[in-house]
Amino acid sequence: MPEPQPAQVPQDSPTPAAPRSPWVDGTLAALVGVGYGLALYNSPMTWLLAVILLIAAALFYAFLTFRFVRIGHTRPDPSAQRSHGVRLIALFAIAYVLTRLEPPADWRLLYAVGGGALIGLGGFLVLRLEERGRARAAEGAASAGESDDRIEP
Repeated sequence: MPEPQPAQVPQDSPTPAAPRSPWVDGTLAALVGVGYGLALYNSPMTWLLAVILLIAAALFYAFLTFRFVRIGHTRPDPSAQRSHGVRLIALFAIAYVLTRLEPPADWRLLYAVGGGALIGLGGFLVLRLEERGRARAAEGAASAGESDDRIEP
């Protein structure tokens, strides 16, 4: 008598997606924050290091997007997109103001560290809120019987 096979889940059925880990967002935010802080220090060598770190952060984010998100079967929530856009605009406004201010020479290192930490923390918050919205949308799609737009890691 043949042994029974375990039930196979069809590929088209939605499965709840695993959320992106906070350490992943923290790593990306740290790369951007350190890169931004180096750029705020405003010397040729720190600018070069900042460009290298920011390119590494962009490549890391592209990899994460490819790894965790598949272009979509679920429609994004327009209100979530608007709020994410507003958070990014606020973060970019803070970054712009920080670049326009000129600290005294004695405070340049502290200013660069503080500005980098502020941008890194803001970036981490934006990424975590984005992930929370994505997880809620995936849960809503799974409960509605739609296919999921995220790949299980």
